[in-house]
Amino acid sequence: MKKIREMTPEELRAYKHAAHQRWLELPGNREKYRTQMTAGVKKWRTPTRMSFFCAKNRCTNPNNTDWKHYGARGIKFLFTSVEQLIAEIGSRPEEQEIDRINNDGNYEPGNVRWATRSEQCRNKRKKKSFQAVAIAA
Repeated sequence: MKKIREMTPEELRAYKHAAHQRWLELPGNREKYRTQMTAGVKKWRTPTRMSFFCAKNRCTNPNNTDWKHYGARGIKFLFTSVEQLIAEIGSRPEEQEIDRINNDGNYEPGNVRWATRSEQCRNKRKKKSFQAVAIAA
């Protein structure tokens, strides 16, 4: 009986990689693998889905670079699925992005729309202005 030896994680990874490379070299397998790997990607990477997940990430992930403008301000993402978003405002038109009508409101039904970049620039928070006061010495 053949003795089985234990492998380190690195050895196992190298073994699996070598076996996969041998399988890819068999006739027809490389194209079959490429087709299988890209089939689901196109389905999920639609502009509407990407807008949905990016907006959700801004509101729910403290590691997102835009968290301070969304989640940290208390803005919530209340859509439960991409289908719910599509039912509310339809699929994403070209050259438009998701926008909140009330900039201090949540991403929720009735407060989202597709807007162009110029429309979004007009829908911003008002900046706090400070007046300089001269102090007499």
